[in-house]
Amino acid sequence: MTYTEYTISLEDKMNRTGFENKLEMGISICKLLIQNYIEFNRKHNWGDKNKILDAFNFVNQHDKEIIDSNQILMHIKYVEQNTPDTNDFDDCSYALIPIIFITWSNLVLQKYN
Repeated sequence: MTYTEYTISLEDKMNRTGFENKLEMGISICKLLIQNYIEFNRKHNWGDKNKILDAFNFVNQHDKEIIDSNQILMHIKYVEQNTPDTNDFDDCSYALIPIIFITWSNLVLQKYN
């Protein structure tokens, strides 16, 4: 299987996965890797880890009630503003993975809300 075939297959599986499973996956990955962003923040004194943690906690504490889309968009905006650029930091890739899944989890909330 080529990389392209693999990504198409993975995307297809994710599209067939239900809301709760998608959200649980995103939250689980964030829980495992959020420390990477915190370490990056400490090492470079760059970004606002509290905004990142707020966005993560927002997703982590979701309930099945309707969530205001503006809140979701606000958290996504804060995450984007505090996402390191690989052109500016050679060693930021480890900090990007939890960022990607925090954003993705917020987008899952938005899509299914």
